Amino acid sequence: MGHMDHDLDWRTACQACPEGTFQNTPGQTACKDATNVCKRGTKEVQAPTKDTPRICEPCDGITEYQDLADEAECKPVTDCQPGSFQVAESTPTRNRGCLPCNGVAEYQDKPGQFGCKPIAPTCSFGHAEAAAPTASSDRVCVPCQVTR
Repeated sequence: MGHMDHDLDWRTACQACPEGTFQNTPGQTACKDATNVCKRGTKEVQAPTKDTPRICEPCDGITEYQDLADEAECKPVTDCQPGSFQVAESTPTRNRGCLPCNGVAEYQDKPGQFGCKPIAPTCSFGHAEAAAPTASSDRVCVPCQVTR
């Protein structure tokens, strides 16, 4: 294997397949192209040799994905981070889709959520804002200190 019968003459020796090609079936007159790469959504689990083709396996799209071609590993799917929320599930070719909370009317302080939380209204009488709201935190109000 890894050779071809280039002249169809059983009396002559078969030739080795050139670099970038392979042949895994005896008695063939040509080698197969091994330069095709693994597509997006897959990973290479075996590089091509003179005797075997490249072998690609799909990423599962649940715990792993691959958005590039010709890669040996799938990337881990990640949760949307605090300050954002999930708008699309992962696929074999795409990580989860996330959008940011605006930090003015909404926030999200936990990872992997499907929406933003409303920001608390302005601080009530007798309270001061100790921390302004952000995309990942709510407004913090504290009682005013009375001075005499």
